[in-house]
Amino acid sequence: MNIEILKELKEAKYPLKKFEPINIEPYPIVRFDLETAYYQPSLSELLDAIGSRFTKLTLYPSIEPRGDEPESAFFVREDGTKSPYLKENRWWWKAVCEPFDSHIEKIKYIEAESEDRDEAVARLWIKLNNKNGN
Repeated sequence: MNIEILKELKEAKYPLKKFEPINIEPYPIVRFDLETAYYQPSLSELLDAIGSRFTKLTLYPSIEPRGDEPESAFFVREDGTKSPYLKENRWWWKAVCEPFDSHIEKIKYIEAESEDRDEAVARLWIKLNNKNGN
């Protein structure tokens, strides 16, 4: 995860772990200020923080349009089926869950995407816990 998403997690009040200093010989104990430090949660910690409403995490290829029209992202095969033009070695993760307020009928799922798996789940947690509704 990049530092920007870690800042967003911290600003959104992600539940941080307490840091315990560890002394590994011959290295001295490194001390830092928890107010300025950024904690990078693991994937399992992010999933635990989202809870039982987490639905799925999917990896899918990036599509590369060949023009301005949406149809330019696809080509027609000899058998008549359409296939997307894929970006070479470019994949995206999509994290999906149900909204916390199940009475909201207009919102079936909340989604977040990123090229990084953990970052996609972190963005999902931020969306779920954003007090501004963004």
